[in-house]
Amino acid sequence: MVQSPIDYIHKEIKFRGFIEKLKSGKSVKEKVRILNDAVISMNITKCELADLESNYQNATLYLTFLLQSEDNIDFGVCPHYKMWYNRNGEQNRCRFNTGPTQVNCKGLLKKCENLERYRDFETANL
Repeated sequence: MVQSPIDYIHKEIKFRGFIEKLKSGKSVKEKVRILNDAVISMNITKCELADLESNYQNATLYLTFLLQSEDNIDFGVCPHYKMWYNRNGEQNRCRFNTGPTQVNCKGLLKKCENLERYRDFETANL
């Protein structure tokens, strides 16, 4: 797996103790504000989330995905969505796709391409 600049920012967020601040956020909007403040205060990239997004496609999505999947901070990303980088660039998959098919939902349920299978799975596991 290839390390992207966002992976380094994620590690720095953990190292500098921003995880607890992020967990204290009451809503996704508040957590994104805290995340933006963290990125600005770390001054690694000398920018905020919007600037990262313009330099690295889907930077905010990948950073929130990492924080949700590795640090249990809920940003509303679908739990069945996976994202990573390799030598071919950004990769994303859905638990409900078979084979090497990329998905376009970007972890948002309202854009889910497998909504029926998702709902069947969630209902079966209640």
